Amino acid sequence: MSTQSSSVLIGYLSEIRNNGMDARIADEYIKDTSRIIVDNEEILVGHLGSYVAIRQANINILAVVVQMWEVNRFDNADMRKTDRFIALAPVGEILDDGTFSRGVTHYPTSGAKVYAVGITEVSAIFSKYQKYKFCIGQLSSHKEYHLGLDPQVFFSRHFAIVGQSGSGKSWTVTKFNSTSC
Repeated sequence: MSTQSSSVLIGYLSEIRNNGMDARIADEYIKDTSRIIVDNEEILVGHLGSYVAIRQANINILAVVVQMWEVNRFDNADMRKTDRFIALAPVGEILDDGTFSRGVTHYPTSGAKVYAVGITEVSAIFSKYQKYKFCIGQLSSHKEYHLGLDPQVFFSRHFAIVGQSGSGKSWTVTKFNSTSC
């Protein structure tokens, strides 16, 4: 495991597309049990659902890991080597003042650094909704972090809850009416 940090360099972008990005995991994290500590939390490098920051010059993109795979190759000495890759879905940009902006307007180039990030940076996405104390769930990657919404925006329009008999529609409405963080 590495030392405590708020972000740890885990790889480099290898491909950028209009619908996502791929990154090659750094060699030191190719092991089966590559764990790091970020924001006092132990994270498995490249874990599905975990968040990463892609940084290059003034670009700071927050993305979620959506896929991981390995590619075997042979080096010059005919030794088998394994490269590990992750597919990333960008969710937005962290601006200079630390706030989150949905969507990506500035894309990095191949070779940009990819950092595993902890709840400190991930919370930038959801922090503006915490003041409403209307929780709808929790992050799969950080169970202790409760997600919130602005109830005035949520309930000011029509919405529907549909499902089969017994699927929990009434429970969901009751939960919405009694939810607070």
